[in-house]
Amino acid sequence: MSQGFDGISLRDVAVELDGHVIVRGINLEFAPGSFTSLLGPSGCGKTTLLRVLAGLQKPSQGTVHRGEDNITQNTPAERDCGMVFQTLALFPHLNVIDNVMFPLRRLNLPAESMRERAVELLRMMHIEDMAAQPIDKISGGQAQRVAIARALAQDPHLLLLDEPFSALDAELRDELRTEIRVIQKKLGISVVLVTHDQDEAFTISDEVVVMNAGAVEQVGPPATLVVAPQTQFVAKFVGRRNEITCYFKDGCLYQSETNKLVASNVALATVSESNEYRVYFAPDAVVRSGGIEAEPLFHRDAGDFPQICARCGGVAIWLNNLWPDTPEIIRFGLDMSKVFVFADT
Repeated sequence: MSQGFDGISLRDVAVELDGHVIVRGINLEFAPGSFTSLLGPSGCGKTTLLRVLAGLQKPSQGTVHRGEDNITQNTPAERDCGMVFQTLALFPHLNVIDNVMFPLRRLNLPAESMRERAVELLRMMHIEDMAAQPIDKISGGQAQRVAIARALAQDPHLLLLDEPFSALDAELRDELRTEIRVIQKKLGISVVLVTHDQDEAFTISDEVVVMNAGAVEQVGPPATLVVAPQTQFVAKFVGRRNEITCYFKDGCLYQSETNKLVASNVALATVSESNEYRVYFAPDAVVRSGGIEAEPLFHRDAGDFPQICARCGGVAIWLNNLWPDTPEIIRFGLDMSKVFVFADT
């Protein structure tokens, strides 16, 4: 069992498989006692990074460090980490408590000590009454709890979670991710969670790493990613914002497809050589006065505010429904304090 944890870092890490670059130029720090989510679309390299941290995947370039110690060549058993796979990888021929005790066998502990540790973890996960149950007789949520208990058996200082809740229903998913956060705080361990679910990442994380196409787009607390996106991808992906293409003329932004005025008296932070700009806005950035036109398609009344899905310049966008009578064409403007403008690259 581990004696201390100085944090773990990835330094200029790249992974290439069969001639394809999976991740590149990754520099990340995971502080002791922190909860970090790797967030991004499928195929962006999240799980590959998790495997590099676990020692299951050797980087093609770069190094992995625990504190200042280079652990790139260390085996998974030498990494002081536990891991919960997306498939859980529980042993079907073992019952619940034997699954939890399995990692302890290599430590040559007395049988009673192993059992006491397993019971302690099952109690922490609220499934101690399931100890003798065969794995194929428990529910999906209970199996998730067994997998987490097993990952914690050797008292690791780093817990790696590869989308462990993706197959669960929404209520159970919320319950288990809350449990993980409570346990992480109680034990003082570091957790790295892979997820494509923004709500999940933003609810339980201290920091979120937004990834796209094998690279890190931005790292920061959830609130920072929402109010200060640094790239076009983060501006669109985080918060699921709408996107329209504009051009700039005489201090004003006009929609490229329609030449409609989007905003006047605009001060641009960066200038596009092609005079093309991407404008990102959430549904609540819409105001009734303005010249942007859209064709309503259908309504959505779930959530805090009724919304309209509309076609604008050939793309579908979501707007807060400020038009209860739903005209055939709606006209709107944007509250520019809630809008992000990027020079197209």
